[in-house]
Order: sequence, then structure tokens, then C-alpha cells
Amino acid sequence: MTTKKIRYAAGLTNYVITKDLATGHKTPRLRDNPGQVHAVVNNTSRPAMQEPFFVEETWDYRAALCGKLIRVVMPLSFKSNEENICRRCVSKMELLDNPKLTKLERVKLEGYRFGWIPKRNRTRAK
Repeated sequence: MTTKKIRYAAGLTNYVITKDLATGHKTPRLRDNPGQVHAVVNNTSRPAMQEPFFVEETWDYRAALCGKLIRVVMPLSFKSNEENICRRCVSKMELLDNPKLTKLERVKLEGYRFGWIPKRNRTRAK
């Protein structure tokens, strides 16, 4: 069974780590109330995900289209008609739906330079 690769995945900003009392192993899990759902650029060159990807290491951090730091990437596509969605991600997706965008303009809007690496803000704080 092949699963369809999605362009924008649903992402969450936090998760909970539970500890098994018998073994002492720590396991990440989704919160009961996950909060806002964001759009994350999905890497279509990787195999399709079957379960949520919990970002536990700093080099795996991803940014949503709105710029928020994403800690859980869901195997579901981001749908703009559901509840609890980020309005800034939806507005950026509407801009990206323009078929006349060049690849460079698309990368600039998505906020990524090389695949998964988010752009850093180079302005200094005053």
C-alpha cells in the first residue's frame, strides 16, 4: 500500500513526555488539547509518515508557514477548513496556491533555504 505524499503537513507546537513507571522509559505523546494547528512544509523526498513525528532534538526543529516553531509533525495534510487552525498559515497558503509563482518565489514565501532548514532572522534586537 502506497500512501500519498503531502505538500503541507499539519504541525503542533507542543507535546507531553510521559514516563513509564515500570521501566522508566520516557515516551512523547500528543496533548489532550493540542491547540492551534499549523502548516508545515513536508519533505516529499522522504517516505510518507505513518505516525506523528515528535521533534526531540534541536537539529530537527521545523518552522510553520507563519514562523512558529513546530515540535510535532502529523502524518495528515493541513486543511484550511477545519477548526483550531492558524489563520496566518492559511493566508500564506493562499498566496502559495498561485500557479504563476516561480520556484524561487515559492521558497522565499515558504521561508526555507535548503529543504528543511528554516531561514534565520538576521535583524539585530535593539
